[in-house]
Amino acid sequence: MFRNTVLVVDDEPVIVETLVLILNKFDDFVAFGSTNIKEALTIVRGIQPHLVLLDVMMPDVHGIEHAIEMRDQCGCKVLMMSGQGAAGQFIEEAVRAGHAPFEILAKPIHPMELVEKIREMIREQAPTKWQNPLQFRLQ
Repeated sequence: MFRNTVLVVDDEPVIVETLVLILNKFDDFVAFGSTNIKEALTIVRGIQPHLVLLDVMMPDVHGIEHAIEMRDQCGCKVLMMSGQGAAGQFIEEAVRAGHAPFEILAKPIHPMELVEKIREMIREQAPTKWQNPLQFRLQ
């Protein structure tokens, strides 16, 4: 059976360990985790997991900038999560800056709800890169 790779990134080791343990109980996932955003970026650039489950608010960084890089430059699907109400503000700011929106889940979340959301996102077709249909050539 084909297994989808999922990278769990959160600054709380217990959250990473718990989510990796839960996801690895399912036959369709191979999950692994990181509590360090720089390490997570290295992993994403190296293996390009099918989906990154990323905490929005981490010490000294807002995960949104890294989510944009993971999705737009590395081609990974990114599902954001946060236990803080201010997280939505960072996503709104990114959208105002011209970036496509991210889905965000509130922590805590029921494990089956999380699993179903991850499966749904992995099944979705990646959007094709938008191209301006009105391209002109100078002569």
